[in-house]
Amino acid sequence: MRKIAMSLIICIVILGIAGCDLLGIILEPSSRELMQNAYDMSKKAADAVIDNDANTIESLFCHNTSDSDQIEELLLKTDGIFTKYDDVADANLMVHFISNTPDYAIYRSDYSNSDYTIRVVSCARSIFDKNDVGVQCISFYKGDSLVARAGRVIERYKEKAVPNKMINVNINQIDSAEAQRDYDRNVLYYLNTKDKVGFACLFLENMRDEVGNSFDDIVNFIGSDIVSYSRIDAPGGGSEWERDHWNYMEAETTIYDIVTSDGDMFEISMNTIFVDAPKHEGITYFEIRKVEPAVNDIFEHDVIDCFVIGKLSLI
Repeated sequence: MRKIAMSLIICIVILGIAGCDLLGIILEPSSRELMQNAYDMSKKAADAVIDNDANTIESLFCHNTSDSDQIEELLLKTDGIFTKYDDVADANLMVHFISNTPDYAIYRSDYSNSDYTIRVVSCARSIFDKNDVGVQCISFYKGDSLVARAGRVIERYKEKAVPNKMINVNINQIDSAEAQRDYDRNVLYYLNTKDKVGFACLFLENMRDEVGNSFDDIVNFIGSDIVSYSRIDAPGGGSEWERDHWNYMEAETTIYDIVTSDGDMFEISMNTIFVDAPKHEGITYFEIRKVEPAVNDIFEHDVIDCFVIGKLSLI
């Protein structure tokens, strides 16, 4: 009895210290519930487009993207030509700006027949802004051609700072994803410090002269200092592990939402041989893309321009 009483006292103390944060975690909806809430919104929106029901659509839209003129135009262009859908595709995929789904629960659903598709993007929860929650975007396609769109997709993520010093990369760990990310963070560091030699040394030895000759062009392409990024997509793993080290590891990685002090946005994709026993190590392919700041309805940034070093056949 005394042990039970003491346990209750400890629980009360913990709750008192943790307060609402702990209670909030306990009461938060699950990922499954958030997904279902988003899909329910999306289905109501798709059905409202078929019914030409502007009031229902406006009631479903989130505050941050609702535009009555866009909704009216969407319904004018879809009225009577989309009467049913035969296929529903729910795209619950991890995307580059979402690393913790309950923080920003956003989903895409496609409602299609042989000729047309209604694509709905809905948000069930946002820790960034409660006005993100609701239908964010409805797109109407004939085949692959966009006919009309109301709203827009909002990208939310926690910004990560560019390192202010070179990172010593320990690649010899079984879960190597973080080491691969460290390697990529050094790419950002050398670009930001305008260190041509350090940057070139990250590449295959036989590519370093080409990289050195192209470095100023890359820096000019970026245009200003790099302020932040969102996520580095690294697959981790590898191919040849021997007891306590890698004999060989090669992977494709991508750095997303690289934002500069001028407000421009970039992405960098690379293929890198991180470890090779014969020492043929380094980046084999490098592509930096200037992209539109807003994401489209498949959660990607449209490319404005790009700069490439290496050959696509190597990745």
